[in-house]
Amino acid sequence: MRRVYIVRHGLTNSDAQGLVQTADSALSEEGIKQAEALAERFCHLKFDHLLASDYKRAVETAEYISAKTKKKVETSKLLREMRRPSQYQNSPSSSPEYRAYLKLADENVADKNWRMGDGENFYDVLERIKGLFSLIEASDGDFVLITHARMTKLITLYVMMKKQPDPLVWRIVMNNVITTNTGITSLVFNDKHGHWQLESFNDKAHFAE
Repeated sequence: MRRVYIVRHGLTNSDAQGLVQTADSALSEEGIKQAEALAERFCHLKFDHLLASDYKRAVETAEYISAKTKKKVETSKLLREMRRPSQYQNSPSSSPEYRAYLKLADENVADKNWRMGDGENFYDVLERIKGLFSLIEASDGDFVLITHARMTKLITLYVMMKKQPDPLVWRIVMNNVITTNTGITSLVFNDKHGHWQLESFNDKAHFAE
């Protein structure tokens, strides 16, 4: 049985400060501690490939796993977070302007042609996820994917809806499902039925005391 682990990166300073993140947002001290605990967890889990978003916070998280497990970090643009318009990067995520953008994005989630500036929409990210699964399914072995909050949710929805995620269901998931920094989501391939299934979501047992 093949397995894919999806992991949200560790906490960043931008996260902690409530800022819209950039590709260069780095792990905070707390994020480093989370990544270290995560790496210890993966010492006890079998996997063959360690693939990370090429954003700094994902690569840094993956490097802690690599140091513990000796698995090489590979990066992929397919795992990048859903891109927000660059005009909002490093601005407060609570600002009226950014909140207004999120509201518009939410209202237009089913419109394939709606975008603001250089931001991505649901369908843009869906194409990346299709490419990701083409890569995974053309490879042997189990994967650890180090990615981002929205990507974790949408990859999970992609599997749960048998690779045909509905944008209106996505809107519900995006607004009502929580992913924890370094939470682990596990997918397994059901050989009997020939499709991926969700095994567990946002597992954070590595924080147990």
